[in-house]
Amino acid sequence: MVRFLGFLGVVLAVSSCDDGGTATEELACSILSPAGGALVHDRQAVQVGFSGPAVRVELLAADSVVASTEILDETADSVVLEFDSTAVADGEAVLTARVLGAGEASATSEPLTLDVDNTAPVVGMALERFGIVRGDATVALDLVEAHPATVRVVDQFGSVYEGTLDAASSFPWDTTAAEERVHWLDVEVTDAAGHTGSLT
Repeated sequence: MVRFLGFLGVVLAVSSCDDGGTATEELACSILSPAGGALVHDRQAVQVGFSGPAVRVELLAADSVVASTEILDETADSVVLEFDSTAVADGEAVLTARVLGAGEASATSEPLTLDVDNTAPVVGMALERFGIVRGDATVALDLVEAHPATVRVVDQFGSVYEGTLDAASSFPWDTTAAEERVHWLDVEVTDAAGHTGSLT
């Protein structure tokens, strides 16, 4: 309510409202999940937290916007966007999030590096096709795969080995319990991202 008071020809206006401006909260954002260095494949959910008067949140890979959403709920403080990792090469992918406010106001998160794997293992045998294996042997695979893997090996008589590969992509085989004859091996390798490659 405003009252006007007159003193000696001077008119003063008295108001119960504060004409002082209210400070605007600054925009900020960060990628909450997944964690840095996480192994991802196919489509990956990415949670972005933000604060301030946001109207839009974007997810960027190599400076290109790959996902975005409008902020319609004023009480929201995070959103989940989808990163299609098949659209980038295997290996390191760097993501950033960006929050936009009214006008040209914006803020960008710290970068997050992910490990992308969308390729199945390529499996070969380091031995010659009719190689000889004796005793408690270690059999090496010729494996093209960037991540730790498990292997399942069977022959015409049953299971030979099922477990992890060592650093040299090899698996153990105690041939002392096997019949002395030609053994046809079927090898199936599964990588850490769940992709499978085989050799028969």
